[in-house]
Order: sequence, then C-alpha cells, then structure tokens
Amino acid sequence: ASQLGMMAPSVRTMHLLGLRPVRVLSESPHDKPDRLEVGLTLGTSVFLWIHLIKQHNEDVSEYKRRNGLE
Repeated sequence: ASQLGMMAPSVRTMHLLGLRPVRVLSESPHDKPDRLEVGLTLGTSVFLWIHLIKQHNEDVSEYKRRNGLE
C-alpha cells in the first residue's frame, strides 16, 4: 500500500502555501499569565463599556429632548 497520503508536506510545500511548521515550546504562555497585561486589558475593557453605556444614555436623553418625548 502507498504511504503517500500519510506523509507530511515538505517544508518547501508549506512555505509555498504560506504555512509554517509548528514548533513545540518548552513552556506554555498560559502557565504564567502576565498580570499587568491582564489588568490593563480588563481595565480598558471596563472603561470602554462604562463610557459606551454613558454615551448611549446621553444620546437617548438628547433624542427624547429634541423630539418632545420627555
């Protein structure tokens, strides 16, 4: 039986397809999360949501005021 279907693609073929071979890292980046980065990301997300909701409420109030709905 032919083993062609089971062979891994060559590095050249992978390069032509825009693929890179997977390399196994000795340490997973999820083992030790960067607390500063996580904190900044969560803080930014919370700030943006609060700002978005506040802006939405102001826009709704302005819409109601302009259209005599208040």
